[in-house]
Amino acid sequence: AVGSYRRTPLGSDRDGRTYWALGERYDRLWIRERDRSWRSCADAAAFEALLGSLGHAGDARLRRALTKLRPKFDAGLAAHANSQTCSLCGTWPLNQQLLLCDGRPGAPECTEEWCFACAGVEAIPDGDWRCVGCVDC
Repeated sequence: AVGSYRRTPLGSDRDGRTYWALGERYDRLWIRERDRSWRSCADAAAFEALLGSLGHAGDARLRRALTKLRPKFDAGLAAHANSQTCSLCGTWPLNQQLLLCDGRPGAPECTEEWCFACAGVEAIPDGDWRCVGCVDC
């Protein structure tokens, strides 16, 4: 497991993706794709598109769970937009340092910023550091 953040699975969709609520207040939404790569739901438009894609009857339970948690995700997105907090757990670390993901070579720039606890490190690592979404791809 990566770091020591709180997490809970919300369910899976018909396409084999699993959805997770993460963070101190479970206010971060991450999706694990069928190829086992991770991506975060980074803005309100992405969240709306995600809800819109869950129209199949088998997705009803997941859609209800996401709809119920929507206010927490909105608050988490707003908090992240207005301050520099950990992309994963939503907290501002005590050491006031965040690791910036160096991304995958040849891919669009990754905007993930993780606290040391979520990254599973005690100090700034030598060389490049990649978030779980960029490492798994």
